[in-house]
Amino acid sequence: MWSDPAGDGCTSECKLEQGFVCLYDDHDRLLGGRCEAVCGDGVRVQQEDCDDGNTRDGDGCSSSCLVESGWICADNLHVTNHTTSLCYGICADGVRVAAEQCDDGNTKSGDGCDQFCRLESGYVCADNGLCSTNCGDGIIAGKEACDDMNNINGDGCN
Repeated sequence: MWSDPAGDGCTSECKLEQGFVCLYDDHDRLLGGRCEAVCGDGVRVQQEDCDDGNTRDGDGCSSSCLVESGWICADNLHVTNHTTSLCYGICADGVRVAAEQCDDGNTKSGDGCDQFCRLESGYVCADNGLCSTNCGDGIIAGKEACDDMNNINGDGCN
């Protein structure tokens, strides 16, 4: 007995499901024996990890509808009729993405990058996540005993 698996692109009434495209040959036979998900249409279906409505890489959901490293994608509950993905950078995973000013791989404040992946005053952070004080900026931070807004030795603050 034939059954209609949900999410295969074709309903039990032989109608195209949202988020799919079906290709046919010259004799109206389905090519490949099944319909394919359309990546980038904003409709996440079973075969896709995510679908944010575009095919750009670097925004959390790749051009092949896979979740990118450093991101988490979830269904947008504010969209009706279909499931569109919203992607967010994962703070404290050591990968700086999206709106993160820094990501040093932890949620500890006072080390240059706070628990919300915001750069702390007096620090600079490299793309690899390592943060250090910015000696000479006038802000005493980290293990600095002084910071006189310059890097001149012999003036009381080296």
